[in-house]
Formats: sequence, C-alpha cells, structure tokens
Amino acid sequence: PLPRAIFSYLGDLFLSKNFFSGSLSNFLCNPSNELKVLNILHVESNLLSGEIPDCWENMPMLEVLNLGNNNLTGKIPRSLGSVRLIKSLSLRNNNLFGEVPSILQHLVNMLVLDLSENQLTGSIPAWIGEKLSNLVELFQNVLAT
Repeated sequence: PLPRAIFSYLGDLFLSKNFFSGSLSNFLCNPSNELKVLNILHVESNLLSGEIPDCWENMPMLEVLNLGNNNLTGKIPRSLGSVRLIKSLSLRNNNLFGEVPSILQHLVNMLVLDLSENQLTGSIPAWIGEKLSNLVELFQNVLAT
C-alpha cells in the first residue's frame, strides 16, 4: 500500500511504476499530510484501486497530476475543479465512468488533459474549447450516451 504519512513540505512526488496497491484516500486525504506545497504528483502505472478521492482542495499548488494506468473507478471528483493552477491532468486507462464534470472548466491553466481509455459517457463538452483556451493536448474517448 501507499504510505499513510509523507513529508508535508514535498514539492514533487514521483511514485510511478511500482506495485503500490489499495486506495489513494488514506494517502491523499490524511489530515496529517499537509500537501499545500505539492506541485507534481505522479502515481501512474501502479495497482491502485477504489475511487479517486474528493479532497483536492488540500493541494492548491498542484500543477501536474498523473493517476493514469491504475484500476481507479467511479466518477471524476468535483474537487479537482478547485486545483486552479493545474496544467496537466492524466486519468488515462482507469475504469472511470459518467460524464466529464463541468467543474473542470475552471481549470483555465490546463495545457494537457488526458481522460482516454476510461468508460466516460457523453460527448466532448463544448466548454472544453471555450473555457480551456490554453489547452494544447486533449485525449478523450467517450461512449455513446
């Protein structure tokens, strides 16, 4: 499993391509982990499962988030819309479902958005082109509604 406690002053954290398993909740939403300065978080290509936690407001400085290539399920959490500085978000190759939440339209600094290889439904929202004007790469496949 991922560690329950980490150093709160970490700026960059790379835990990709390991065999970490279990939930992200205890790791990311643990009150003892003050992740207010975390800038980059890579935990791609592990064996993580469960839902993506809904506590992203605790990481206001986050610019890069990569949770791709895991076994994460559920819907994209609304609190991801509070990470206003984020430039790159990859949730690729998980088991996420539902529509792309409109709260993500507030991520106006986004350059790269990868939601591909999930079970998302609906069409690509019009607000992606309207609100995310800095976006240079979009990876999304959606299923018919």
